[in-house]
Amino acid sequence: AVLFRGLVNRHDYEVPGTAALDCISGEADIDPARIAVVGSSLGGYRAARFAAFEPRLRAAVIWGAVWDFGRAWRRQLDQPGSALPTSIDHALFVMGARDVDEVTHKLDRWTLDPVASRISCPVLILHGERDSQFPIEEAERLHEAASSTHKVLRVFREDEGGSAHCQNDNRVLAHEEIADWLADELTK
Repeated sequence: AVLFRGLVNRHDYEVPGTAALDCISGEADIDPARIAVVGSSLGGYRAARFAAFEPRLRAAVIWGAVWDFGRAWRRQLDQPGSALPTSIDHALFVMGARDVDEVTHKLDRWTLDPVASRISCPVLILHGERDSQFPIEEAERLHEAASSTHKVLRVFREDEGGSAHCQNDNRVLAHEEIADWLADELTK
């Protein structure tokens, strides 16, 4: 979207998410009562944000919780060499920013703090115990804040594998967990 259409990243992912949901909800082969969102890494922020604003979602999977991307960005700037899934040059490009200060200012809005309590659909949060990009506290905070009556926080421990960011050290574990959970949620 950025490269071919100039559509830069936005914090209010409920806007494009709702547009996409509107588009697919009218398709004959789509059951609008069984639509879920799955987001990985920064997509985890987007999926959570979308779920906070979209009551039509049946379920949400946050695969690698990102509570506050702006804070993670500032941590990278303050501690060069810390893990973050994007470089400064890439951030400038995808955020449509002229300099680091502008990116930092834009990313201040990338937090789930004001909206996470609005997540009411069933939610599965997957996070690695040794995630070097986003601390496990971000997943715990999201789990606590979501108002859903059916929410699961699945932490992958080092001894079982999958303890890295988005289970990059054993993605099959996450794939199985997500598939099983969605099969249960979407067939109730």
